[in-house]
Amino acid sequence: MEQKPEASRRDFLGAASAAAACGVGACAAVPALTYLIPLPEQKLQGPVKVARSSDIAEGAGLALKIGSVNLLLVRLGGKLTAVNSVCTHLQCIVKWDEKKKEIRCPCHQARFDADGTKPTTPADKPLPPYPVTETDNQVIVTF
Repeated sequence: MEQKPEASRRDFLGAASAAAACGVGACAAVPALTYLIPLPEQKLQGPVKVARSSDIAEGAGLALKIGSVNLLLVRLGGKLTAVNSVCTHLQCIVKWDEKKKEIRCPCHQARFDADGTKPTTPADKPLPPYPVTETDNQVIVTF
């Protein structure tokens, strides 16, 4: 009868190390894959209450995330506008510059008017607008 050789301590530690490395690799792969493969977008439809009118003072901007939509509300000259806050250049999130009264991209310094129009290079397209209304101290954006 043939005898199987007994596993050595070295063989056991090698197998245990390989199993641990696989476990660590799997734990690291899950967040990386969820970052690289985005979740399906939630399609927003119709009017959605996004803020209170009193939350946005004259000359101010308010950045919001509604579902999967990044939104920027700006009140300037008594007019309230709503635009998608993802820059049309490299998809950075734009910010409202209250001092200069313009929308700015922090990645490459593209600038837009308060309503998302008239982009400067490197952005070549305006920010997509959304219809916005105010009723009873509620800001309603239609997607």
